[in-house]
Amino acid sequence: MADTVVHTIEARGNVMLEVLQDYFKLDDEQLRREIVTAVEYTTAALLKRGVKYRDLRAVLTPQTDRHEIALLFDTLRIDEGWYGLPVQQHLLPLLAPTGSHSILLGDLLGSNEQQPWIRSQLITHLRPSGAQFQFRHSTQFYCVYINNCSADVVRILNEGFCSFAPYVGYAEVTYSSLFKTYLSLGLANGYIKLQNTIIQPHEDDLPDDANQNTLGYPFEEEGLQCRSIPDMYFGLLLSYKIERPIFTGFESDQVLTLNAVSSLPRDIANCAIEINENKLEYLNVAKSGTLKRLGILGQPKATLEDLIRAKLRSNYLYNLHFRPDCSVATFNILLELKAVDTGFPVRVVAAFAYEQEINAIRLVTLY
Repeated sequence: MADTVVHTIEARGNVMLEVLQDYFKLDDEQLRREIVTAVEYTTAALLKRGVKYRDLRAVLTPQTDRHEIALLFDTLRIDEGWYGLPVQQHLLPLLAPTGSHSILLGDLLGSNEQQPWIRSQLITHLRPSGAQFQFRHSTQFYCVYINNCSADVVRILNEGFCSFAPYVGYAEVTYSSLFKTYLSLGLANGYIKLQNTIIQPHEDDLPDDANQNTLGYPFEEEGLQCRSIPDMYFGLLLSYKIERPIFTGFESDQVLTLNAVSSLPRDIANCAIEINENKLEYLNVAKSGTLKRLGILGQPKATLEDLIRAKLRSNYLYNLHFRPDCSVATFNILLELKAVDTGFPVRVVAAFAYEQEINAIRLVTLY
């Protein structure tokens, strides 16, 4: 049996796994095999199109040293009904040929009763372009959400759009906020840009060798090549999940994700957290800077355990790996914590091994 490597699984808004398990009465081991089969198919389909699945890690998982931004446009200033087209025509030349991003798209949806709150969130988070606009209803605003951005990319995009009249500014959404949670509820995955390749979903009933530009944006005109895979696999394995707290009723996302590398998945929030004393000693030396910023350098391991447990309901599982040679399943969680020296948030990746026999997760490292 080969290693299983999964960057991310979208079981938050995608109900395919739940429906599959319920309809066919699959146990956890049977569902794990179905997930592994889906990963193998996706990996092979991408490779056939010249894309290596492992190269998508940075665009499918949040990066501690990169920004996430939401570009906002006033569609009342766009004459075309297909207002996404002129936005993309302006965006694509600004994206560097070597850049890789997941790009999500959508309008700022909301009921009439929610409009005062949405307007207040825009006032709080929008870094305006300087263009004047009148807020009438949130749905007048079109959002392009881009992850894996360096500071230079953020600057280039903002400056490059300032001459585009519909552009009203951008929101920095790297760290958690109510506005980021709001965006996570309304935006849909558009496409992945992996350097000079665009990856999109296509209809599930197309031939295996199909490549479709389903969005219809002028990617080829910018020297980009279009590749696509069936929507059922793109939606499950190539969708970027905007981080947000795990709402009651959505806990199954973590369990189903863990099922990819374990035939006995559990809700990790109910697992014991194990930190070996030698591991803690190592972290106090090798990761002293990080632990000092978090105010836990030299503290007993219970302090770190409590800090981690408090965040388990705020994050998703990434970079899952099962090694059959030693029967170890590992995964990462991005912990957003507050630095004691500045009060600003700090993002730290915690790597865990899943000990399914004793219902525990063992800390491997922090970075």
